[in-house]
Amino acid sequence: MVIGRDDELARLRAMLGRRVGNRSALLLHGGYGSGKSALLRVLRAEELAAGRAVVSATAEPLESSVEFAVVRQLFDDVHETEHGTPPVPRPFADPGTTAEAAEEALYAAVASAATRRPVLVAVDDLQHADASSLRWLGYLIRRADDLPLTVLVTLGPGEVAHEDELAALLRLLPRQQDLLPLDEDTVHRLVLGALGERADRAVSAACRTATAGNPLLLQALLRTLATTPARPGEESWEEAVTGTVHEIRPAPRSWPPACTASRTGSRCPSRTAPTPWRTRPCRGCRAPSP
Repeated sequence: MVIGRDDELARLRAMLGRRVGNRSALLLHGGYGSGKSALLRVLRAEELAAGRAVVSATAEPLESSVEFAVVRQLFDDVHETEHGTPPVPRPFADPGTTAEAAEEALYAAVASAATRRPVLVAVDDLQHADASSLRWLGYLIRRADDLPLTVLVTLGPGEVAHEDELAALLRLLPRQQDLLPLDEDTVHRLVLGALGERADRAVSAACRTATAGNPLLLQALLRTLATTPARPGEESWEEAVTGTVHEIRPAPRSWPPACTASRTGSRCPSRTAPTPWRTRPCRGCRAPSP
């Protein structure tokens, strides 16, 4: 379920809809609980329903040192006749295959599928991806100029496993959607739907302040408040907010993601000067403070 991201979903659909037989590459960037993975799942399902070939993977921190771990996920247990996805390439069956030969064979599998229908390659949590997979995604984007192919990846918080390879790939992803905190009107609409007549602007503002406009935290808080007849400033309200936020909030180092502006050459969404991507994020990309 996508919480409060209707505008972003519409923009991403429009980006996907503008494909006219050529390759496109999109980056979806957001912090913990921002909705990036949910958006990716929705778009993936819509592409499948539209008859496109789809391969997807989620990069895992524990597999960041495993060669081609993400790419193996993309091609694991897929069969063209069943899902319209590219056939499983042979390189992984031959331990003697060089990395260059594997990259070419993997590209050929995607290119073959793209001659019959548009292809979506979707990867979640790119910051955890192994180096070989990051290089291959870049290889795919560079080679696929004339193919009906979309590469859709997400970048979130957490320690980057392979900084140089990730930076090289991000330079090939100039189109991006940054998931900023939910605005006042969106939060009010969600609070109104959850709490009904209790949801005046003061309640909505207090919910937004407590969660910093984070969709995951807001959803959890509204579930709690639905069974707690409290108002901002009351002790029961503070208990509900504190308990919910501390229960859901990840470890401090999971907040926030680094700003993408300096990596992609785009303007920082907060309209402040972009900061180096390995240092502190800009104000507009900052998730709630722990």
